[in-house]
Amino acid sequence: MLHDLGMLHIDPKIFAAGRLFTAAERRQMRAHPLTAGMIVKQQPEYPPAVARAILEHHERHDGSGYPRGLNGDEISVAGRILLLAEVIAALLEKNAREPEKQLSVILRLNHSKFDHAMTTQILKVLEQEQPAAEEADLDPAQVNAERVKRLSGECDKWLQLRSDLEKYTTDAPAIGEFLTDRVAILERSLAAAGLHPDQIASAGIDLCEQPDAVSELAMLMRETSWQLKTIVDDVFARFPTLEATDKPGERAIRDWLLQLQADLSAGQVPRDAVARSSASPGPARSGT
Repeated sequence: MLHDLGMLHIDPKIFAAGRLFTAAERRQMRAHPLTAGMIVKQQPEYPPAVARAILEHHERHDGSGYPRGLNGDEISVAGRILLLAEVIAALLEKNAREPEKQLSVILRLNHSKFDHAMTTQILKVLEQEQPAAEEADLDPAQVNAERVKRLSGECDKWLQLRSDLEKYTTDAPAIGEFLTDRVAILERSLAAAGLHPDQIASAGIDLCEQPDAVSELAMLMRETSWQLKTIVDDVFARFPTLEATDKPGERAIRDWLLQLQADLSAGQVPRDAVARSSASPGPARSGT
């Protein structure tokens, strides 16, 4: 109930649909855990562990979170619970379609970002849930055919992304190294979940005959887009001078990142409230 108090100190105009954050607005977003933590810390009725958990609710187990970039056991147990609970609550409270499937995809794709023991227990519970009926009023074959077409397009976009990444990072080595590393981590997560675009493309199966697989892959692609948005936001947060740089190499990568961010925003329906609050991330966000 208290963890997002800091959001009340942010101008709501910056959340207008389709609007990209400026550097100053991005700093405001990333300061909201600090603001909320300080507010709660001043209230004597709350123990220090509550204020600390609120401060940490956008940290991530692999060190990719904010505001302090903590990792692993540096994050309190209450903080680890809160950051995971925020993701779960956002899906379950926003009437998301097939929330159990979406949550499973998010946790498996982002397994390095959350406490392993906690996510393992949640995934065990999700395995017991019965899948909800989806688009029951539509022809399943038609739905899956459309999804396969979109998935094929998304895989092509991913291949183009990797090609562009090599081209644009050469003349901005520091930024390029950070960006390349983050994309590589995302690719490893996709591969670990058995859902990397290369794996999908080489599977040699008729996805139209596997509606459950197509449904999961569609969710995965949406989540991957949010992760890419989070990475773009993290680049601008890590290199605050990038938006106003005069260096040709950095200018080129900045313009490419802004175009990628705009394309991702234009081609996607918001995943959930967490995505929007992480601006990052992604994910709406920056983020999870």
